[in-house]
Amino acid sequence: MTSRPAPPPPPTVDSALAKAQAINQTQLDKILGPRPSDLVIGTSGGLTGDGHGTSLPAVPSGRYKVTAACAGVTEAALLIAQPGQREGTNHELALKCGTASSMTVDLRAGQLLTQLVPTTTEPGDAAVAGFWIVPAPQK
Repeated sequence: MTSRPAPPPPPTVDSALAKAQAINQTQLDKILGPRPSDLVIGTSGGLTGDGHGTSLPAVPSGRYKVTAACAGVTEAALLIAQPGQREGTNHELALKCGTASSMTVDLRAGQLLTQLVPTTTEPGDAAVAGFWIVPAPQK
């Protein structure tokens, strides 16, 4: 019988950082408002490093309203891509943190990738960002 070394202990959480991130998340939640009932895709989370992303294997073709916000730094961006499309579908929504930003986009049927990224070099270990994508109201 062979023995294995015990796994390393889980990383310790910096309580001050966790508290600051929780405060920023609360601010972000207030800015974005309640989760829409017709949500197609949306997420929120930390902006450290390369930020964070999410994907949807398939989205129906159509017009969508995108709303995003950030807290804890001055600027960030939401990148939206649909890889595999002949001419490509890419959108970017610049965010001034502390307020919500919106845009309307036309998406093709297919995979949807999103990435929230910091666009500033200021320290932002506790920074957060989030977004909603919902069907755009019909005219």
